[in-house]
Amino acid sequence: QDAVGIAGGGNTGATDYLRKSAGDDITAKLMPLVRAALDKTGALNDWDYLTIGQQYGLPTRLLDWSNNALTALWFATDAVLAEAMKSEQAIVWVLMAEKADFELDTLQESPFQISETKIFRPRIIKQRINNQSGMFSVHSNESLSQKEAMNEAEHYHKKLLKLKIA
Repeated sequence: QDAVGIAGGGNTGATDYLRKSAGDDITAKLMPLVRAALDKTGALNDWDYLTIGQQYGLPTRLLDWSNNALTALWFATDAVLAEAMKSEQAIVWVLMAEKADFELDTLQESPFQISETKIFRPRIIKQRINNQSGMFSVHSNESLSQKEAMNEAEHYHKKLLKLKIA
């Protein structure tokens, strides 16, 4: 629990210390702590660990998606309400994924070694994922290093529709 809180920024003093002392290697240094803290979740592999981390607000290479339009709308508008003074619109992205976008063998492939952004349905290791009809896009090292937004990616830019909610 402490590792999740520290990694998620819940303890700013500890988080600042870890960032200064670990530098770019903070993920590698924190992973054993996070794994020990999450052993009770039934996580089996890095895909599960990333899923749990994403659900608890840790920075990951995953991006949340939902099959449920109302869930997506709630998350978009909830963020706007929390930041009411900063934005006048909520944004909902609609992804028109194709079968090939889901072709990913999570038993054989590591989320840290994929060559292109893909969509995957996580195991239901938390009921919240099931309740939200959740899935994730997992982003390749190249797209992360280039800070490429999904709507700018060659493979996905024509598959995304941006809806502005005023």
